[in-house]
Amino acid sequence: MAGLRDLYQRIRNAVCRSAVITEQLRMYNLDAGVREYQSFLNSFQTIVGELLGDDGTLAAMGIGAAPDYIVEMMRGLLGAQEQKDYVLLADLLALQIQPFLQGLLEQLRSAETGGLLSDHTAKNLAALSERDPALAKRLSGLGDAGGSGDSGSIGSPDGSAQEAWRDLFVEETSVGYPTCRVERDGESFYLHSNQDPFAEARAWVRALPDEQTTGYHVLGCGLGYHVLALYEELRECYPVHVYEADLRMMKLALRFLDLERALRSGLLIFHEDVQWRALSEAIARPGQKLCIHYPTLRLIKDDRLRQGFEQFFLQDSSYRNAKMLLQGNFDANMESMRAQPQRFLTADVLRGQFLDKTVTIVAAGPSLDKNVSRLSACAGQQDGILIACGTVFRKLLGLGIRPDYVLVTDANPRVLSQIYEQEKNDVPMLMLSTANHGFAVRYQAVHYMLFQEGYPRAEQEAAARGCMCVKTGGSVMTTALDTVIRLGAKRLVFVGLDLAFTDNLAHASGTSNRVATDTKDLTAVKAWDGGTVYADQKFILYRTWMERRLQERDAAAVDVINATEGGSYIQGMRHIPLAEAMSL
Repeated sequence: MAGLRDLYQRIRNAVCRSAVITEQLRMYNLDAGVREYQSFLNSFQTIVGELLGDDGTLAAMGIGAAPDYIVEMMRGLLGAQEQKDYVLLADLLALQIQPFLQGLLEQLRSAETGGLLSDHTAKNLAALSERDPALAKRLSGLGDAGGSGDSGSIGSPDGSAQEAWRDLFVEETSVGYPTCRVERDGESFYLHSNQDPFAEARAWVRALPDEQTTGYHVLGCGLGYHVLALYEELRECYPVHVYEADLRMMKLALRFLDLERALRSGLLIFHEDVQWRALSEAIARPGQKLCIHYPTLRLIKDDRLRQGFEQFFLQDSSYRNAKMLLQGNFDANMESMRAQPQRFLTADVLRGQFLDKTVTIVAAGPSLDKNVSRLSACAGQQDGILIACGTVFRKLLGLGIRPDYVLVTDANPRVLSQIYEQEKNDVPMLMLSTANHGFAVRYQAVHYMLFQEGYPRAEQEAAARGCMCVKTGGSVMTTALDTVIRLGAKRLVFVGLDLAFTDNLAHASGTSNRVATDTKDLTAVKAWDGGTVYADQKFILYRTWMERRLQERDAAAVDVINATEGGSYIQGMRHIPLAEAMSL
């Protein structure tokens, strides 16, 4: 048993190291890749040496491989190394060596039913105790999940595991390190990859480090893979704080992952944070970054708290995934402002026009079809302003309704269809600073630029120009709400703001994708008329953002009306028909 467990640990370590080397070689990080490869090759030779020198014990248990195949693999590795063909070497590691080692792991699991995973609890707790003896004591006193380093489920439907762990299941992965499955409220979901949790973790951390951050704060410890990957990515230069509400998860991370060195360094710090207050306070300080382990969000029971973190995650991940697109658009738009200052102005110059006015904002929700014909009376009024989001711009023009402004925020080039055949229209455009630069190039009317909070380049430009920053909230309508409040309007009327799949539809006719949907994966929410309508998580997050924005002090001076006549009920708005709103 001990011999098999030792072999198992060495093989799974070799699998993970070969994956890292493959990534390094494919990024042409040759110095690190070749250095790591030399160490890996020694380990791999030791492993295959045991197989080739087997006295029949391993073979009797079905563990091993044909000697000729092993020799062929070694010849291939050594040949690629000698020729310095690092492209081939990476391919051999990924396509031949890793599957071979994973096959050995499967053979070992089939031969040994007593458990092959090591238990790191004692040494991890000892290291933790040096820095946080109180937390170490609490974890030490927490009941074990059963077993001692055994693989398989922690909890099981037949009730054989301890009751306190009944919803957590630890399962083997193909690389020998475990993942964790959670069963809760009739649902089952995983916290880490079933294929390679370390590779998943490395992918997660790559976009996190930046030049402005001096402290990293992770929501959720899981089994610790992403935490350890971030610690290693930062090269022991910056602290990684880990916040977890469920001590059981922390205990599992200490059990299944070797965190001793990181804990002793003082740069990996665990915090028990039942209400996530310590985390919220920590990230409020300058230079601190919130890093959300997304699967952990499903473990947060407080709906309001979970939705707040989900909204941050969606905005942050959207920014990280579209970083170059945002940067490219921003630079191009700023160049347009410098080249044509008479056509590109900041939105601040509109304060006088918006002050104490009634502003009607038209979104593209499916309920717009119910009352869009009434909007013609809003257009061109002296005491009112009509703003169309880009999605509904062409629909309004087709109905003979000319808005006073069109608002665009999306960075993707696909949204340029919103101005198709309207490039020479003279309706002024409100434009987010990172909106697709094609709007600036193709649309010939005057543009009023909006600089957004949360995007450092926009904040810096706004500061240099002495103009306002707006909160975007992740959508064109949340941006519109914040912008109009800041510009001093006395009344704001929303139309087409469903934030739901009214009549199972996504958009009004003649706008964007109108494809019908079912309610299988949607959430029932309070409707505009007090009944029920269905929304997805994105719509719920936008609605929640608006409700919170309306609680801020400056919003109290604005009469905000939801005249959509359908969709979600939005707390903080008056819900009346459009005809009544127009008579005020």
